Amino acid sequence: FPDHGQIDLNGNFYPPTQDYSVKFTGKKLSAEDWLPEYVQGPLDVEGNMEQRKHGSLRGLSGKVQIKLADGSLRQLGVITALLSLLNPQSLLKEGLPYTYLGGNFKINNGVVTTADLELSGPQLQLLAAGKADLHSGNLKGELKAMPLQLVDAVVKLIPLLGKILAGKKGGVVETYFDVSGTFSNPKFS
Repeated sequence: FPDHGQIDLNGNFYPPTQDYSVKFTGKKLSAEDWLPEYVQGPLDVEGNMEQRKHGSLRGLSGKVQIKLADGSLRQLGVITALLSLLNPQSLLKEGLPYTYLGGNFKINNGVVTTADLELSGPQLQLLAAGKADLHSGNLKGELKAMPLQLVDAVVKLIPLLGKILAGKKGGVVETYFDVSGTFSNPKFS
């Protein structure tokens, strides 16, 4: 274990309370070994975690850095609702390909926060910041989405428009959303 790559672990476990602390580094892992129904691609992960309060998610704290490259999100989950707002035709049967998916996460008493969650791919670029409560499932954050597939189609039809859309910074159409709701029922406004 795992089938691909290597994981280095160093930590402590306290049997009477089931509390633990662990530092970990995973290199050249395969995301399919961990979540085969959701994601595929090479995975690197690094961080530390500690669990207090007898296994309750409220007792989980730490830091995690995740990097995935050149893979695909097989089940889009939260992203499905977002894609249907941006461009319903961009919903893909085979998943959403990405060149990079990752970010840095801090966990404090079961609440995960990030300021730099990023998904970059041929159809879409997403940048997100926010928090997720692992105990309640509540989400709160902000998201910037750039639907590249839609922009590419327009630029092919009207090349001059591509130069105008790109502007001085080289960016394209950006849409901003507030994210709320829960893991199972996200809301974008």
